[in-house]
Amino acid sequence: MASILRDNIAAMCLAWSCGLTGLICNILVILRASKQVADLRYRFKANEISYNNGNFTIVLNSSEIFVTWQRSPFCYIARFLTFTAVSATSMITNIMALDRLFSIVYLHLSTLYFTSKRLIPALMIVWIISAAIGTVGNIVPYITFPSQIAVVHHYHNLCTADNMSYISVKLMLLALITGGSINYIVVIGSYVLIFYKIKYSRGIRLKTKLKKINKQAGKKVRYTAAIITCANAIFWFPCLAVIFMIVVDDSVMMETRMNIALDVILPILSLGLQLNCAINPIIFPISTISAKTK
Repeated sequence: MASILRDNIAAMCLAWSCGLTGLICNILVILRASKQVADLRYRFKANEISYNNGNFTIVLNSSEIFVTWQRSPFCYIARFLTFTAVSATSMITNIMALDRLFSIVYLHLSTLYFTSKRLIPALMIVWIISAAIGTVGNIVPYITFPSQIAVVHHYHNLCTADNMSYISVKLMLLALITGGSINYIVVIGSYVLIFYKIKYSRGIRLKTKLKKINKQAGKKVRYTAAIITCANAIFWFPCLAVIFMIVVDDSVMMETRMNIALDVILPILSLGLQLNCAINPIIFPISTISAKTK
């Protein structure tokens, strides 16, 4: 029995759409944020205020723009789509990895295959969970926004969260990075297990069954495992490290140098993470294995 996701154009398009939608949202947010900063700098130059009063005015105006920006409808939409896209793409990638694991390594256990009756409910659950995460990603920042314009220490977080001193924000980010870590460990583990079984298994029965798959299949699976592992190592784990550091000790954001560094680093890491979520499912159709025998 062939895999339900193999050569399934709808599943491929769905995965691509999730990742690319979130990626486009992040790029739009960065462009708009850059425009806000440029406008802020222009107004400072036009005012020609004194140095002493200028520093305080810059902080106040920066805080005003930041709070206003975070409350804008565009930011709510971008935040929801970003959380939803990352979550949905990650879980769909997980389903693809498990589907490939069951259909290649455990050929004799047909009960584990993703049939249409199992896949449709699974994808519906994925969308429901992703939409719930996107909703929570909007609720938590909303309840932690300052009630009025105030001086805030912030980083350019692409509309994802606000004040890290709130325990609710820390718990949300901690839950997301924990769930994401478990998800990608399962994905990487599945491809590593496939790679190991194909290359090193000595089981006669397994080898006989694997002969039904063309020789290119093993190479494609190994390439897939290597690419996904490297992509996660490059994008996912640095993002985890920085967020975990902030969650553990939010005082680092109060330091001027660290705050400036985070302004640059976090957008890059966020886009990298989103790009990784788009790359993982794109790798799937590129490395699709034909079920046909020689």
